[in-house]
Amino acid sequence: MKTLKWTIIGAIPLLFLLAPVLLNNVEEIDMGMATNMGMFFLTYFMVIFTWESLQKSRQESYLESRPYLIADFEAEEDTLYFYVKNIGKTSALDVSISINPDLKLFDQFSFNSEVFREKINFFPPGKIIKTNVNTTYEFHEKNEIYTLYLTYMDPLKNKIEEEIHMNLKYRRNLLYQKRKKMDDVVKSLEKIVKVLNKN
Repeated sequence: MKTLKWTIIGAIPLLFLLAPVLLNNVEEIDMGMATNMGMFFLTYFMVIFTWESLQKSRQESYLESRPYLIADFEAEEDTLYFYVKNIGKTSALDVSISINPDLKLFDQFSFNSEVFREKINFFPPGKIIKTNVNTTYEFHEKNEIYTLYLTYMDPLKNKIEEEIHMNLKYRRNLLYQKRKKMDDVVKSLEKIVKVLNKN
């Protein structure tokens, strides 16, 4: 597509240069006409290159400032959770999140029709949302290959669609350290006290 574009761009001034040759004899072309044609040729390409540079600059500026939503699965202790975060510089609007095949959270709640049924109207930069999915062991007993779909708009109302293919089999052999919570510590102390009292 780019080759065709530049072919057309190059053909236009070339036709102007060749027009006098095609219409008249070569001897009839004076230096003034040739100079004017040459200046036209250079000016034409300067305008094209400037326009291309501006388009590229605008595109880069947009890419730097647009919202970027990322999503993944992570584990805390022995519980797997799903999160979405906006790492862009502007807010995402009307965010829709879905996954294929549908995921049952704790084997009960549908990811698509219950947890993320409604759109998220406003998703500012730095915002992160999480939802627990299942225990890591029970999750990996089920399907581990998913396709995640994120659809949203930037502040200029441009629609953005992300399709993320996830193969979570690599998580199966990861090790997770379960940290003791305060209740676990209290129970352990109570057991120690009971043992001491018996003695």
